[in-house]
Amino acid sequence: MTADTEPDGELLLRVLLTRVVEPGDEVGGRWLREYGVREVARRLRDGGEPLPGVSGTRWSGLRARAARAEPHRDLAVACAAGVRFVAPGDTVFHLQSACCSRSCCAWEGPCCGAVAPVLGGGRRYTEAR
Repeated sequence: MTADTEPDGELLLRVLLTRVVEPGDEVGGRWLREYGVREVARRLRDGGEPLPGVSGTRWSGLRARAARAEPHRDLAVACAAGVRFVAPGDTVFHLQSACCSRSCCAWEGPCCGAVAPVLGGGRRYTEAR
């Protein structure tokens, strides 16, 4: 990545969340709808008050995942492999994910089930360049 292709803050937070919340996780999807990407990521990373709907044990596990996440590195590795992270709002997001009506709540849109595993330990909506 170069300075002129540096990702914005919300993209980095979404990449971080792919390491923490599984696609289709209804509780995570509700958090994103009710609190927004920035607040969910902040609470997971910075130890804010636990979000509702999960046990203390699950919250601790999600926080541990967030602590290990390296979104800059994930994006750099993906870029080097010719893969691009596609998020809600990107022009190709709905083109890629509109092939079925199954909801992937954590990603705020429909999912075709063709989520490609990338970089290990998480799944991402991706598109080959």
